[in-house]
Amino acid sequence: MNINKDRRGRDECLNGFIELMMGILRNDPNSWPFLDPVSAKDIPEYYEIIKSPMDLSKIREKFRNNIYKSLDLFISDVHLMLNNCFKFNARETQYYRCAEVLFTLFEEKLKFYENSIKYWEF
Repeated sequence: MNINKDRRGRDECLNGFIELMMGILRNDPNSWPFLDPVSAKDIPEYYEIIKSPMDLSKIREKFRNNIYKSLDLFISDVHLMLNNCFKFNARETQYYRCAEVLFTLFEEKLKFYENSIKYWEF
């Protein structure tokens, strides 16, 4: 067994899967509130309430900088992004509804690929 080769294969699977999931999220029509950071100029109170902001551009940057060494780290950031939205916005807002749709989509895709993930995630 070649540990380096196995590790490289695992990393390639992880990176490919994260790239796939980022594309699914970014290409969904409900992703528009999450594509870029919330503007402190337009909504200054956001950063008083949300102490750990997250958006899809930051997730993409972390991916490009090879920060995601496990799938759990990526999932945590996506959940953080959506939970921030749930915390800051009222249930009846379009932002909240967009987050609900993305959350459902994300969880459905994780479930759909669950067997593939088990194969390479260790």
